[in-house]
Amino acid sequence: MKIKLNSLKFKGTAIIIIVYFICLLLSSVISFNICEKILYDQFNQKASISCSNVSNNINNWIEGQGKAIEQMAEDIQFYNNFDATNMKDYLHMKQQSQKYVIAYYVGLSDKRYFGSDNWIPPQGYDVTKQKWYSQAVNENKLVYTKPYIDEATKKSIISILMPIKIDGKIVGVIGEDLYLDYLMNITQKYKIGENDYVFLVDADNDFIIHKNKNFLPSSNKNVNMGSVKNYTYTSIANKSKNESKGLIKGKDYDSQNKYFVYDKISSTGWLLVLSIPEIEIIKPLSKLILGFISSFIISIIISSLISIYIINRILKAIFRFKEQTKLLADGDYRETLDIKAKDEIGDLVGSFNTMITKQQKFIKNVKQMIYNLQTENDESDKSICEVTETSKIVTDSMEEISNGSVEQAKNMTITLEKVNSLGKSINNIDSNVRSMVNETNKSKDKNELGLTAARELKAKFEENNNSIRVMSEKVKDLTEKFKYLEDINQVIESISKETNLLSLNASIEAVKVGDAGKGFGVVADEIRKLSNDSSDSSKKIKSAINEIDDIINLVKVQMANTTAISESTNVKLKSTINNFEDVISCSNNLIRQINLLNDETDNMRKSKIEVIENMENVSNISEQQSAASEEVSASMQEQFASMEKISNNIRKINNMSKKLLETIQLFKT
Repeated sequence: MKIKLNSLKFKGTAIIIIVYFICLLLSSVISFNICEKILYDQFNQKASISCSNVSNNINNWIEGQGKAIEQMAEDIQFYNNFDATNMKDYLHMKQQSQKYVIAYYVGLSDKRYFGSDNWIPPQGYDVTKQKWYSQAVNENKLVYTKPYIDEATKKSIISILMPIKIDGKIVGVIGEDLYLDYLMNITQKYKIGENDYVFLVDADNDFIIHKNKNFLPSSNKNVNMGSVKNYTYTSIANKSKNESKGLIKGKDYDSQNKYFVYDKISSTGWLLVLSIPEIEIIKPLSKLILGFISSFIISIIISSLISIYIINRILKAIFRFKEQTKLLADGDYRETLDIKAKDEIGDLVGSFNTMITKQQKFIKNVKQMIYNLQTENDESDKSICEVTETSKIVTDSMEEISNGSVEQAKNMTITLEKVNSLGKSINNIDSNVRSMVNETNKSKDKNELGLTAARELKAKFEENNNSIRVMSEKVKDLTEKFKYLEDINQVIESISKETNLLSLNASIEAVKVGDAGKGFGVVADEIRKLSNDSSDSSKKIKSAINEIDDIINLVKVQMANTTAISESTNVKLKSTINNFEDVISCSNNLIRQINLLNDETDNMRKSKIEVIENMENVSNISEQQSAASEEVSASMQEQFASMEKISNNIRKINNMSKKLLETIQLFKT
């Protein structure tokens, strides 16, 4: 069986398999990443625990050796007996129970040396000048020396030293030399995988234990971890300065990818490093990958079979659709699909059968419509012939109407010229009336100004008369005052006479007295002078009063004349004001009459405009009627031609409907 690559079966199966493949691949990748992280975390935890266990064992062993030295120092301090025999016996006794101790030894400040190995110092040997003795004294605490190679055994050795104090004063140093074989056994014992190994470096990052013999220390040199041309070792050295524990991934000396787990030994500052090949972690992942691949292939096979079954079930209905559409293409609408399904395909079949039923009805309706169309076309052809004959009659009538409209338009033009001439005369009358109104209004304004001025002049004269009356009263009061002054002047004259007489009598009496009355005579002379002066002043006052009285009388006469003139002028002003009011009243009547005339001329002008507009409208209507008649005539001619075209088109439609009917007959319902 040949598979078509462009068939729905192949495309549907391929799409389902691809979608399932993508989903399964994504889930597998996610699951793999999760498993990888879990395995890595487990490895990290296991490696860290193993490294910490080894580090703790080494630290406990070294600290145990250190505590033993501290205890021995305390024993020596307590007994305070530095006898050579006692010291050697004590050291031998302690060494018997220690497997990895090479020797216990004591150096005293008096240069004596005791050791459990029976080593006899050469002549002139000064223990206080030895490096180990000086280091313990200088640090004044428990000291772990840097590992070194024993020249006799070629093994790595470490020394543990402790100062001996009596009464707070250092009197010596006790120490022990240890083989590091125990540490090698411990490091070889702990492994996570087959290819793991542990190496140890001291506080200066010099190698103590390593799988590669080239990195091991010798009697004349040490190999530092930073001097190895390996970036990972350098990273471990730098990172361990700040972190006591950690994990680094990198290449080892053999260029293999490995994980390095390190842990610092607290007592000595050494660094324990566990090297684990990356392959040890990948092994569990390989099994996991194999399981994923197996399940992936099985899932793809199962999904393919399921998708093929589903696609075949769907395509079975599609093939039925295909066969039915071929029948429809041939015009056979008699049958419907007989597919029973309750899913979307069932809904599609129902819709398809409904479409076929509606198409059957549509074809039947189209056939009936074609029959009806042919009948209507025959009747329309008859009606068009009748309309054509009627159009000819209407065309002739419209030509006669057009000729009459042209003659009417000429007559309306002549009438419009006459009306325009009448309009010009009305405009002239209107202009003259407006000029008359303007001049009358100006005269009225002038009369109103004169009336206002006369009224103001009358008011001024009345104010002047009031002022004259007030002044007259004041002059009368002034006359009365001057009469009072005359009375006072008479009193002054009388007093002057009496005073003069008094002074004369006094002078006479002074002469009678003689020298005793001289002073009184002087007073009498002064009184006489005062009397004469008063008499002269009184005369002057009387003369001035007479002159003022004459002036006042003259003012009275003038005021009387002015009052009479003002009253006469006021009477004339009243007459003038009345005349002005009569003139203004006449002007107002004249203006009202002129305004009425102006309103009539405005009405005439408006009527003229309306008449002209109506005449123009009638003329325009006549012209439009004439043009419309011509257009109607032309339209009727065009309509006549259109009717002939419609008649021809109807005949063509009849022919086309016959052909359409023949085509529709091909559809079987």
